[in-house]
Amino acid sequence: MQSLDKNGMNDIMVHEISDKEDQKNIWQEYVNHHPDSTAYHSICWRNIFEKSFGYRTWYLLAQERRRNRVVGCLPLFFVSSPISARLVSVPFRDRGGLLWDTAEAHDLLLGKAKEILKQIGASFIELKSLRPYPPNLVESFGLKECFYWVHSYADLRGLDMEKFVKKIGAKTRNMIRQANKAALVFEDVTGLDKGVAEWYKLHLVSQKNLGLPPFPLKYFKIMVQELSKTNEIKIFLTRKNNEYLAATIILLHKNIGIYGYSASSKIGQTFRSNDFMVFNTINWLIDNGFEGFDMGSDAPDQKKLLFFKKKWLTKQDVIPIYAYGNVNHWISNSSDKQFVLARKCVRYLPIILLRYFGGITVKYFG
Repeated sequence: MQSLDKNGMNDIMVHEISDKEDQKNIWQEYVNHHPDSTAYHSICWRNIFEKSFGYRTWYLLAQERRRNRVVGCLPLFFVSSPISARLVSVPFRDRGGLLWDTAEAHDLLLGKAKEILKQIGASFIELKSLRPYPPNLVESFGLKECFYWVHSYADLRGLDMEKFVKKIGAKTRNMIRQANKAALVFEDVTGLDKGVAEWYKLHLVSQKNLGLPPFPLKYFKIMVQELSKTNEIKIFLTRKNNEYLAATIILLHKNIGIYGYSASSKIGQTFRSNDFMVFNTINWLIDNGFEGFDMGSDAPDQKKLLFFKKKWLTKQDVIPIYAYGNVNHWISNSSDKQFVLARKCVRYLPIILLRYFGGITVKYFG
């Protein structure tokens, strides 16, 4: 797809990048320098999602033909299930979406996405974003804007651990003291053989307790493999003696640490292992010069989780999702009332069956 300049010459061309290194490097260079880019715009997530779930992908690049300058990009994933078929940017996460430098690049990229939607017979396009799009661009393309997910973000600028401890309040400080008295240990297991294995044991237990299908082990192995190349991932574990009680996967993007995934056991909650883990994660981020801790987004009815995140000095704002077509957002919202019965059933599954069941079904919820 292309546009014409005032002289009738080809100005901006939208094309799908290939797997060639030079094409991927062009994409990554643009993402690295765009102020609104997120961790999930990185080219490595194409490999992660394709290899883990078999998603068909289109990585669309908008370039000025004469100067060869990149002016926009859009990662798209085809997520299909028995009840829904959609183009998503990006699956499972609260961000990704469209990056653009000009209104023309915005419209051309979405125009190309609309063509793909029609070709594959999907129902709608879903674009995730941490910030609202300009109203004129939303209106010009007929996007539907939905504000739903609550995003939690802690600004760490100007904080050292002494200042941070003072700010979190007496009740939270007491929880950390309880964890210290219980002799909990915080470990950085990034790059160690046991890292992903111990994380996944807790992930299975945690998902069972929540009534949610777990991600396949392959997903986390590929994620660690891809993101370790650029030092954009950390795995932290919390243990008491030799028993692991809580774990988190932190994604590192620019100067921000992202609370990508977390898991814990029931006994770990007795010893405040989650509080201990988050406290030490923030300590690590401050010590290593990071300016923010992004704790991700949650449905507004997940009040306990939002309260947990709020006590770590996060500011919470509702963020948008943009869509085109016959929209059905609930399919990717595990807390939706339509999944209540399914969640109850999942809680009764043995771990071995849950692991198998999750590996088959979780891809449908992207």
